[in-house]
Amino acid sequence: MDVVAGSKAELNLVRSLRDRLSDLGFDVRLHPVEVISWEDVNCLIDGSIKCTSQPPQRSQYVSGVLGRDVLLTSTTEDPDNMWVIHGRAVKEGYEAVIFFDSYPEVRKRRIVLTGELSYSTTSKVRDDVLSVHIPLDVGLKLKELYGRRVDVEVKVRKVLSTGYNLEATYGEDPKMVVAAHHDRWLSGFRDDVNGLLILMKLAEEVSKKGRQPIRLVSFTAEEYGDPEEPLLYWAYGSRAYVSRYGEALEDTLLFVVVDTAFTEPLEASFVGLDEGLWRYVSNVEVVESNAGIAYTDALSALNLAIPTLVFHNIHKIKPVYHSDRDVYDLSVKYFNERVVNSLMGLAELANLRTSELINMVGRYLTSKVKYVGVDNPLKAFKCFVKHMLLLVNKGSYDKLDSELAVMSYEDLRRYGNQKFTLLTNDVELTPNSTTFEELYRKALNEFLECVSKVG
Repeated sequence: MDVVAGSKAELNLVRSLRDRLSDLGFDVRLHPVEVISWEDVNCLIDGSIKCTSQPPQRSQYVSGVLGRDVLLTSTTEDPDNMWVIHGRAVKEGYEAVIFFDSYPEVRKRRIVLTGELSYSTTSKVRDDVLSVHIPLDVGLKLKELYGRRVDVEVKVRKVLSTGYNLEATYGEDPKMVVAAHHDRWLSGFRDDVNGLLILMKLAEEVSKKGRQPIRLVSFTAEEYGDPEEPLLYWAYGSRAYVSRYGEALEDTLLFVVVDTAFTEPLEASFVGLDEGLWRYVSNVEVVESNAGIAYTDALSALNLAIPTLVFHNIHKIKPVYHSDRDVYDLSVKYFNERVVNSLMGLAELANLRTSELINMVGRYLTSKVKYVGVDNPLKAFKCFVKHMLLLVNKGSYDKLDSELAVMSYEDLRRYGNQKFTLLTNDVELTPNSTTFEELYRKALNEFLECVSKVG
């Protein structure tokens, strides 16, 4: 069921997308990307209990005492806490971790477990600590073996391969990009098959009406696949895309990512924009959220300092997230139609009402940096992204239920004593600390100097 970066399943999928988009009149290109392709081959406990291997581990075998050498533990309501629990277990010296699910209906789940409680881009994942998943009922039975020796064996295929970013352009000089990703763990309907369905429905509407130029992109290796295996492992395909083809996006005014979007109210996270957006997305019920940017390919759009919007349901997907229960739901049909209508409205904003969009960028900047008047919002926004925007973890890495966010210094200052971790260097600080104030003043001066140079 997985469609992993660099697999035959991925190649077959992008070829079918390419052919359909070509039939709709799009200029379609496949951009190859070197990736690590990771596939689960076999996973067994005591030779007969089936389990699900967790990326990015390599093939390995562990024989140890349950509770001493091998940790048996539950997942939580938020499956991403597996990353924290696994990281703690590695620090405590466990040789293997067996997770049983908190949700009775889930039989398989797959979460990238890096073995380190950090998202540093300069440190690498650990793939030498075995980690597997089993269903809840199997886990409760396995508890009876506490204090006894258990054997856990995983076989995976982990090789360098080639993944593909798909880029489809309609019309001349499009000002808006709409993106999703086509790799997935297990059935992955909400994450992110439905994003692809929305892209394809949007392509049909654009082709039928023939008015708005647009660029559609489907990324490889959003879930995992960077050959360097940094601890900040996700959104690799989009990073490769903007690194290589960023110049082609110089005139892009709006970058929209659709990821885990499946129900109303739809969550919307944005950087470089303001509530003026809502009049263009009135076809669908939307609530503002701070969560979507940090977990998606939107991070790559911000590398180019393009105003960015994410449509997602990150908070509602958790029970089925990266599991075999993330399957097709008939209710998305009409939901997708409403999202597509809103995307058509945003394309009109980007292509035909550019001055209104640029004014949004200006209002966003003055709301985030009270010391600046903005004459050239787009150029000033590039300065803002470079100097004033931070990727943070709300709290410490080793705390359950922490959340990543993209926030400005001004945003952080409102949180007083709350602890944050900066992902760039793993520094923990509180906004009311002397260290934070020194960083803020330095960044503000650099931002103001940058703005003065660009005009």
